Amino acid sequence: MEIFPGLLMGLIGSLHCLGMCGPIAIAVPSRSDDRLTIFIDSLIYNFGRIITYIVLGFLVGLIGTTISLAGYQEAISIVAGILLLIIIVIPKKWENALAELPFIRLSTSFIQSSFRKILNKKSFTSLFGIGLLNGLLPCGLVYTALIAAVAYGSIYGAMTFMFFFGLGTLPMLATVFIVKNMISLKIRRKINKIIPVGIAIVAIILILRGLSLGIPYISPVLPDKVEAKHSCCEH
Repeated sequence: MEIFPGLLMGLIGSLHCLGMCGPIAIAVPSRSDDRLTIFIDSLIYNFGRIITYIVLGFLVGLIGTTISLAGYQEAISIVAGILLLIIIVIPKKWENALAELPFIRLSTSFIQSSFRKILNKKSFTSLFGIGLLNGLLPCGLVYTALIAAVAYGSIYGAMTFMFFFGLGTLPMLATVFIVKNMISLKIRRKINKIIPVGIAIVAIILILRGLSLGIPYISPVLPDKVEAKHSCCEH
């Protein structure tokens, strides 16, 4: 259940990533001009980024697990879906507001400083490190994915969602790294229009999941409802 929504959000949202991660991917130096080496370097860099997403998934998974154990898994799934729909309407406003938070600004400054220290080092370690730092940069799409990940109510579910989210962004950003050339601004603006559609689909999936309609894979009965039903039978 976590695979399709995460992959979809990553694939469609990767076009949004071009604005933030594209220039970084272009700036990252390869160890040589050999095509195979460039391809391997791209995988190392992007693997570091995906690892960061998985770790973030673990952290929000802790929150989701706590909510689930409290018996609110259905509610959080519906709320997360509604939040995603709201984000579609006011994407820039909430993203800019988050970017101005003191903690976010300090973190961004630290990450940028770390980037400058390792950017020109041509090694496996530096490529992987740049990828790890890249995953920590403030990004509205990543925030959106984390909101969705919480809704799965478990560490495994959140980590799986974030892994496939990162995997979905891989083709686009790996291509940018390899060819060192971004898609034209005109084309990117046209394709960016489909990003809200992908987020809306994930939002609807989360809302249906929270409703526990008993539809396999789409709206299965969540543990909250099963436990509640058993409790009623016992009485």
